[in-house]
Amino acid sequence: MSYSIALMIIVCAMSVLVPIIGIVAFRKGYELGVRDFNASHDDIQKGLPETQKKHKIPSPDPDLEKYRIILENIENYDGTDAHQKEIN
Repeated sequence: MSYSIALMIIVCAMSVLVPIIGIVAFRKGYELGVRDFNASHDDIQKGLPETQKKHKIPSPDPDLEKYRIILENIENYDGTDAHQKEIN
C-alpha cells in the first residue's frame, strides 16, 4: 500500500519536472547555438536589417490634375454653377 502511494508521488513529480527540464534544456541549447553561430560567423551583420527607403510620391501632372477637376465638375453638375471648380 505504501509503495503505491510513493509511486504515485514520484509519477506526479516527474509529470511536472520533465516538461520543466525540457524547456530549460531547450533554452540553454538555443543560447549556446546562437553563441557558437555568432562566434563562427563574424562576417554576418548582426542586428536588424536596414529598412527600405520610402518612395516619394511624384507631384501630380498638371494635365492629369485638369482632367480630374473636369471629371469632378461633371459628377457635381446639377444644372447650375454650384459645386463647380475653376479650371486653370
